[in-house]
Amino acid sequence: MQKLFDFYENEVGRYKGERNALKKRMHLLSLWRIIVFTSTVLVVYLLRERTVWAILLAVAGTAIFLFLVRYYVDVKGKKNLTDVLLRINRTEIDVLNHRFDHLPDGREYMDPGHAYAHDLDLFGSGSFFQYINRTALGQGRNLLARLILANDIEAIPAKQETIDELAQMPGWRQDFTARAQLIKTHVGLTTIQKWLNGYTPFVPKLMRWLPWVFLGVSLILLALAFWFPQWGVMLIVWMGLGLMITGRSFKKISRLTSTSGKVQSTFGQYAKLLQIIETTDFASAQLRLQRQQLRVGGRSATAAIKRFSRLLDRMDYNNNVFYALFANGCFLGALQTAHALEQWINEHGSSVDVWFKTVAFFDAWNSLGNFAFNHPLYAYPIIQNGHTVLAATDAGHPIIPSEQNVHNDFEINDEEFLIVTGANMAGESTFFINVFLQNGVGEKGFVVFARKCLFWPL
Repeated sequence: MQKLFDFYENEVGRYKGERNALKKRMHLLSLWRIIVFTSTVLVVYLLRERTVWAILLAVAGTAIFLFLVRYYVDVKGKKNLTDVLLRINRTEIDVLNHRFDHLPDGREYMDPGHAYAHDLDLFGSGSFFQYINRTALGQGRNLLARLILANDIEAIPAKQETIDELAQMPGWRQDFTARAQLIKTHVGLTTIQKWLNGYTPFVPKLMRWLPWVFLGVSLILLALAFWFPQWGVMLIVWMGLGLMITGRSFKKISRLTSTSGKVQSTFGQYAKLLQIIETTDFASAQLRLQRQQLRVGGRSATAAIKRFSRLLDRMDYNNNVFYALFANGCFLGALQTAHALEQWINEHGSSVDVWFKTVAFFDAWNSLGNFAFNHPLYAYPIIQNGHTVLAATDAGHPIIPSEQNVHNDFEINDEEFLIVTGANMAGESTFFINVFLQNGVGEKGFVVFARKCLFWPL
């Protein structure tokens, strides 16, 4: 246990140092921005009669100022991430000291009709869910609750392998969780999925090739107008035709752009989590499968989202009057980009749900990995064929402090049953948690052996 405290306290100390260094850098960058801005204004004013030098220095000063602004934003992002990592490690210290009543208790998942959730206090104040939950996203939290309630005994060794691997990756888990906590979306995932699944294309398929034909004609007319000015009229008429074709779909294009722009913010934030998953080599079968699901048609989810962002950036160019006039008049640019967006939706729309579920998977299972990391002496149940249905040795309550925990041995064989009784508050429920909650109730013909405090629920 002391090693765990030392680990988290060292992380707290490290992130405190990083945060202080980043705060100093932010103050320094703020000072330099003021210096560059005031210096640029002063120099341009003093050289106002030397126009060329004034313009050059104004451009240089503006470029330096914008660089400092962008650098400041990057440093601020790192500082925000460090703040979250610092908070995560402080939370783990609190939980190790059994101070976790400030964490979400999951009371929204309470189900009075469930076979065992109420009796075992899986949700609510001081519950098992409150103790283990470290999810940062709503989907991940829902999935973790379903895992606890599922009583699913399928593929137990594979699940144990997954949890064990995540348990050995504390830095990776914390980085993932911290970045997930920083996500702030204005459009819900359900809304995005409904929009993608129900989207109706409006751009004709001929827009795959027509803009390029239109551009070819525009270039020919431009060349003719250069050599023969009278062709300038035809160029203007041709551009007018292009603007008219684009204008007929202007409202639909604007609606597509507006909705896609809102979605882009959510995609951009989730892309950071997807990239973490895609760039990690996992050993366990479940984690490798989750990573593999992020590739569609040879393209990764991150690459697909980057293409989506580039298309929206191209659509934003229409806010520039000159671009809108020439790109749409000579190339049908807005329609061409809208067609590309619709192709993206057609190609990747069904995959977005998989991307979100993959992120939720890691968000939920990171909590189980974190629990395993915090309890290195807890054992995984071993599934075997045999006469014994369930056997537990030295089993204790998973969240009671070790100095207060009472351990029990328990065994039940084929065709046996036991009646556990006692006065109110005598400890019957705690006994069931000790034995059944941590071992899982195996089917007939399976045996679950355990030593020390055991591991929920797999």
